[in-house]
Amino acid sequence: MTFHSGVVLSLAFVQIFLAAALLAIPYKTHRDLLFGVPVPPGFRSTETGRRALNLFWLWIVIPSLAGLALMILLPASALTVVALLVTPVAGMVGFVALNRKLKPFAIQPSLVRQTTLGPAESLPWFAWLGLGPLFMLAGVAAYLHAHWDQIPLRFPVHFDINGTPNRWAERSVSGVYGFLIFGGEFALLLFGMMLAGWYGSRRSNSMRRPALVVMLAVESIIALLFALVPLQTAGGFRLPIPLMIVLPLVLLIPALAYWAHESNKPRDPVDPTPNECWKGGILYYNPNDAALFVQRRDGMGFTINFGNRRCWLLYAGLILVLASGPLVMQSLPK
Repeated sequence: MTFHSGVVLSLAFVQIFLAAALLAIPYKTHRDLLFGVPVPPGFRSTETGRRALNLFWLWIVIPSLAGLALMILLPASALTVVALLVTPVAGMVGFVALNRKLKPFAIQPSLVRQTTLGPAESLPWFAWLGLGPLFMLAGVAAYLHAHWDQIPLRFPVHFDINGTPNRWAERSVSGVYGFLIFGGEFALLLFGMMLAGWYGSRRSNSMRRPALVVMLAVESIIALLFALVPLQTAGGFRLPIPLMIVLPLVLLIPALAYWAHESNKPRDPVDPTPNECWKGGILYYNPNDAALFVQRRDGMGFTINFGNRRCWLLYAGLILVLASGPLVMQSLPK
């Protein structure tokens, strides 16, 4: 298998995985919700419910097939990146469109909230594994420091789809450690969001633990990718690009499988959030709700309550991380 065909095959696998994950959304969501709309019992079996589900399939399948065709017919084109983005964008647009279509059938879930008496549930032990990605990045930095003299004065850091280098970096602090620092910032931000998600969501919600597992997997994937790039370029390791694309899925799929398994168990009632506080079934704004995180209505874990002022601390952290991008860009001169 050539480098070119390996990349195309890997991207096609990612495309199929994304399509399958999106198609599962309406079936993994709470049975009382359909595309973010609280519906009466049995609504999914009505003609309107079935038609909405069939339309969502078209929103996903058609763009996915078009994306696969672009990858095969124009593999060396920038359209391959567009092909990967088309499916999730189409899925989001289709979800919002169907949310608006089903709003006339919405019922208001009970706004009575359950509370759990007794001491607060302690943070699960595995949450502290979120510090592991930071240690991994630090370990890669220590390895590169120990082998500094073996790093080429100038080395490639970016390649086109044919495997030809098209961007280079120099042996400098930003050139060697830029990716590791940026990855560490992201990992630290995600670890903070894990803690905020656990302590800022309702204690009665049974999906807090699965959401923690998925966030841990995402943090590990990001740290792994930011660690592999300098190891490949400055450290001289040669890991096949297709493996670098598929490897993150090896971490993500078990986490999603656990989340799906837990979501199939008998569920508590729909999170008592007012219908009018949801925008498109995706964004939630309610200044009167003390929760920082609430259960999403698309079945994908939790989302931030934009009406809670504490959410802006998280976004300030994200802005600070993104603002440090020039540090990484210095390590990617043309």
